[in-house]
Amino acid sequence: ENRYFMDRCQIYDMTDSINVMKREFGRTICEDVQAWWFDQLIGGRRYKYPEIYDLISKQQAIAHEAYSQNRVKKSDIALIFDEESMQSVSFQTSRDTFELFRNYEMARIGAPVDQYYHNDMADPNMPSYKLYIFVNTYLLSAEEREIIKAKIKRDGAVALWLYAPGFIEPMAEEKMSVEHMKALTGFDFEVIDERYDAVFRWNGEAHEISSSFDKRALYGKFDRRRTMMLMSTNDPISRYDTYLYPFFRVADKDARILAYTLTTHEPAVSIKESPDGFISIYYASKCIKSEVVREIARFAGCHIYTESDEVLYANDNYVTLHCDSTGKKLLRFKEPCSPYEVYEKKYYGEGVTEIEFDAYLGETKMFRLVKGEATVKK
Repeated sequence: ENRYFMDRCQIYDMTDSINVMKREFGRTICEDVQAWWFDQLIGGRRYKYPEIYDLISKQQAIAHEAYSQNRVKKSDIALIFDEESMQSVSFQTSRDTFELFRNYEMARIGAPVDQYYHNDMADPNMPSYKLYIFVNTYLLSAEEREIIKAKIKRDGAVALWLYAPGFIEPMAEEKMSVEHMKALTGFDFEVIDERYDAVFRWNGEAHEISSSFDKRALYGKFDRRRTMMLMSTNDPISRYDTYLYPFFRVADKDARILAYTLTTHEPAVSIKESPDGFISIYYASKCIKSEVVREIARFAGCHIYTESDEVLYANDNYVTLHCDSTGKKLLRFKEPCSPYEVYEKKYYGEGVTEIEFDAYLGETKMFRLVKGEATVKK
């Protein structure tokens, strides 16, 4: 049993175990979400080691201090999700646009992301954000469209739409229409009822969003290697090839086309100023990489903590980084602080806006961002 999970999860020794537990604890604190650890085996086995007990004891103390802080979130990015839309599209579409992005790409953007249902945008208590990522808002009423647009405009934000935003309006006479998509995003569309390949290169108009990308690299498909595939023996990459059916073509003379699909030369990434007063970005594929969202977030004015495409969780008080490689790491902070590594009990600077440090493959570091005259209880 243990050998099976060692291989599947790629956790082979105590160092691996401790760093994974640090990573998940860091997510719990930084994202302010619930989590619980339990030993599933009768008599205990997975956590029954002195090193694990010592780690849990340290994390208990860290959590006590974390929960004594002001935990109001100040993230710049919001992910918008719709439950009802999942009942209106295929499993493949929901997997590609939401599951793969949320599970494997979102934490690698280099900036924290808060997650909402689209209905939350009607709540006046919802915070303001600089970038809204609409991963699967396929099914919306006319009233819901107006609420969403009003919130984006009020925040002066950028909207990133994936695949088929607003295509279905259940109470309309024509229930599926690109006119619904236009009313939401501001783009003119044509729908092509054929199966299209999703792969593209950044081969369109020059723009600050795409300036740093390798122009020969392929985008629009999922190609990140995955671990913890506990219920499958298939290859972790190849079985997740995606396709677009139908395809939604941007047919808008006012849109700037930043990328085109490779097999059909159709617009893959488009940007324009919406008539409703916000910047609108349409991403025609279902699979989006962390690096693409990072550059769109930078364009939207979001703070980027790291460029390294490694797992990062952050809030106003803590930053957790789980490293994909051995070498130098660079973290940039929103404001001057004194970063204190909570496990080493060591300051990495005083009143700094960035730090550089060495880390090894698989290592997790968690920094308390001490500000002003505050100190850490050692």
